Amino acid sequence: MDNPIQDIFETLIRRSQTGESRGIGRDFAPIQLGARASSDGEFSAASEPTLSDREFKLVAAYVSRNIDGPLRVRELAAEVGLSASHFSRAFTTRLGKSPYAFVMEQRMLHACHLMLNTGQRLTEIAGNCGLSDQAHLTRLFRRFEGTTPARWRRLRRGALVTELSPQRDTRRDC
Repeated sequence: MDNPIQDIFETLIRRSQTGESRGIGRDFAPIQLGARASSDGEFSAASEPTLSDREFKLVAAYVSRNIDGPLRVRELAAEVGLSASHFSRAFTTRLGKSPYAFVMEQRMLHACHLMLNTGQRLTEIAGNCGLSDQAHLTRLFRRFEGTTPARWRRLRRGALVTELSPQRDTRRDC
């Protein structure tokens, strides 16, 4: 097919003249769904869907506001008015990771913030990050950071105390 539009019109005309108008939509659905016209009239394959900056900001804000509870793809998709499947494809195209991976990453970042800036116990932090319990937090945290939350917290707080101490050692590992 050199010119898909012209081929469609010729087929429509031919079929209408011969009385074969049934099933035309089925014949051309792949062409209609899989091609887009450029400004010069040429057709190209449809590109992957992606989220706009505004849509991504809406989703990120929704995740941030609701980090302490369940976050489902259909809820994230509803924030930007897309179906769950279209949203998942668009999100993955935009960020290079699934919505689930993004949410888990945000939960771990929130856990890090809480561990450094509050005196909450790890069980409380797990709940405030939307995780079922401390064991769930520990499993995910180990996957993201390579260590347990308790060890990570001890190391970071120890480094913070050392940095704030007036007699600190000026030698650093990094």
